[in-house]
This record gives sequence, structure tokens and C-alpha cells, in this order.
Amino acid sequence: MHLQPCQKWSERKKAFLEEATSLQLNAISENKLHRGRRLGAGTFSVVSEAYLESDRSKKPRVVALKELRSDRYDFERLRRQLLAEASVLARLKHNYILQYIGCGLSLNSSTSGLFMVQEFVPGGSLHEFISRLRRRRTTYDARYSYSLATALRWAMQVSCAVEYLHSPEIGIIHRDIKLANLLLTQRQIEKADVKLADFGLSVDTRDIKPVDKTTADVAPWKLQALSHQSLKNLGPNLVPTSSCRSFVPQLNQCTPWLSKQKKSTEPTLYSESKELYFDLTEETGSYMYMSPEVWLGLPYNDKADIYSLGVLIAELLTGKPFSCCLLPEKSYEEAKVFSFCVANGLRLRCPKHFPKPLASILESCWEPDPTMRPTADEVYEALKSYEATVTNAHKLPLFHPMCLTSMQKLKLGVARMKYLHSQ
Repeated sequence: MHLQPCQKWSERKKAFLEEATSLQLNAISENKLHRGRRLGAGTFSVVSEAYLESDRSKKPRVVALKELRSDRYDFERLRRQLLAEASVLARLKHNYILQYIGCGLSLNSSTSGLFMVQEFVPGGSLHEFISRLRRRRTTYDARYSYSLATALRWAMQVSCAVEYLHSPEIGIIHRDIKLANLLLTQRQIEKADVKLADFGLSVDTRDIKPVDKTTADVAPWKLQALSHQSLKNLGPNLVPTSSCRSFVPQLNQCTPWLSKQKKSTEPTLYSESKELYFDLTEETGSYMYMSPEVWLGLPYNDKADIYSLGVLIAELLTGKPFSCCLLPEKSYEEAKVFSFCVANGLRLRCPKHFPKPLASILESCWEPDPTMRPTADEVYEALKSYEATVTNAHKLPLFHPMCLTSMQKLKLGVARMKYLHSQ
């Protein structure tokens, strides 16, 4: 349904509610909502605590109110975005996924007027929790943010949620798995569970026709950028993978370790498999969690989520986001350069003290070939097996985070200049 811009707000509201009702999205009247304190704001939305009146109970229900900002896109695009996200959330029922309640259109709003009502969890996001700890403590050690038992429990919970999303019956690719989208169910950290939230970038693969993964093209400027020898290594914590970048045409200008790979005029990132791939938007999600195929604009599937899951698990086990460890300035440009380096085949090397079973899980999630990455169920089983071998995990601290030396920071700065010059 296309709504003309000249229509009055009342007519627009009526049309929106009718469409939401036809899609069985539980349209909610703004009269039943009472806004409370503001919880946070993102690029596309503002989230507030609110109270929803119910016909079944005299006591209002505490909910989270997500309102789309009007300064990003026009109303029609925002409307499609909200309905798409609501359509995905409305059919998801899982203990570790934030529950959808309803959506609506408000006439008295400083935003676009479009809103979504979701389950309220008092613990906030895991990223905010870690950030608060770092701000409050003058001598902050990320290893003591929470216990190893808690980290493993959270990692298994989010793996369960991703497994559910990737099941044939659901067929959802989240595309934005990160610490900021993990919400804590309560403020007592050792007792809190996590819930996966923010499905604004998710896609339902059941509605998309698969494509031939061998016919993909990589943007020319990206191929040019990938040939810079200054990016071949950022230091001992970043190493090239064994099969990285073998699909890049004209390898004669690439780095020495890369030139040993089999030369090809066609993309060969994917090995032979029966997995389905989809022609989806490139560079979607957060750069620090972005898989190589997504950054390069190649067809991808739910294995892109597995790469992000591997990054997330590494952050959970160390109590420190990659951005804090690897980006000196923590800027958008640096994050984009890091994603560029990942597409170039560079991966973080797990510290020597990292247990081999956990290092194996992370390295398998970061495989350049998506078909070689495990499923979310396999990640869960591997974590569960490791947990069974650890005694007194509730008393153990987290592992040391991965950090850059001064020389690595300098090389990252050089990489950034080369990257910007290549565009």
C-alpha cells in the first residue's frame, strides 16, 4: 500500500493500522501507551520505557517503546522498514529473543510517529554494562567483569537463539549480531540471561530466490584496495588465513603469502556445497562483526551470522569489545578499515593462554570459506562440551583481551590512509 505524502496524518494512521492488522501485527493505539524515561538512541530509532494499558489487568505493563527517527529516511521507507521488522519479530517465539508485542502510529510525536512495542528487560545492553564498568573503575580489568561460567552461559544462549533463527522453519538471517544487541534480563549479572534484539536489518530468506554464488563480482575499487602490500600484516595478533583471498582476480600484485594461492579469474571463495546463497545488501551490519563475503558484496547466507557470532563469543570470553582492543581512536573509519583487513584475509590470533577447544570454535567461525564454518548448533555443542570440562567456572576470571602494540597501531594508521586513498 502506497500512501501519498499529501494525505492527512489521521488518514495515514488509519491506513497504517489497517495494514498492520491485515498482517496480524497487533496494531496498538497510542492512547494505551504512556511514555516514561528515555533508555537510549541509535542511528535509526529512539528507545524509551513505557507503560501499556491492558484490558486484562488494571496494572499497566512495563514495555520498551522503539520509535523510528524521522531525520533518516522519508515516512514511506520507514513504514516499510517497521512493517518488515515487525513481520519478522511477530513469528519469533524463543526464550533468548526479545519478545514482540505490537506496533502503531502516533500523531503526537517528535519522531516519525512510527513505533514498535517490545518486551522490557531491565538490565540494558551488554555493551552498555561493560562500558559502565570501564567508566567507573580507574584500574579496570576486563577479566573480572563477570565469571567465566557466566560468559559461557551467555555464549550458549545466543548460540541457541541463532540456531532457532537459522532453522528451516524460520529462515532468518539477523545480520547485526553484536554486544549492543544483547540485552540483559536483570541487573544481577551472574543471574541474568541474554536476549537477542534489534531485527531491523534481518531478512527472511524464505521470501528470497537463491542465486548462483559463482557469478558474483567484487567492486573494482575493493580489488584495488586489497592489493596494497602495507596491509599484509598488522602485527602478531593479526595473521593471514590459509585460504584467504584466493578468489581475487589478478593476484600478481598481491602480498607474497597471497600470491602463493591458486590464481583464478573467477571468485572461488565458496567450496562445493549444497548450501543456498542470496543476493543481499553488501556492507550490512557493524564493521567489527562483518564477514568477508558481506563486505565484498558477494552472495551470502546464514553463515555470515556465524562469523559475527564468533566475534561476539570472543568478546564475551574476554569482557572487552574488539573496538576497545583494536581501534586506537574507536572511530567509524578505523572500524571500516578493520573490516577491510578481514576481507583481505586477516584474522585475530587467539592468545597462547586461550584453551584450544575455545580457540578452535572461534577460528572455525572465522573461516574465509562460509561453507567451512559450523552451524550455530555445532557452536553450542562445542561450548557445552568445553563447559563440562571446567571446574569452578563461576570462580574463574575471563581471558586476557587481545590488544594492539604501538607498532600495530601505527600500521593500522597506515592501512587507514591506504584504504581511503584507494576509494
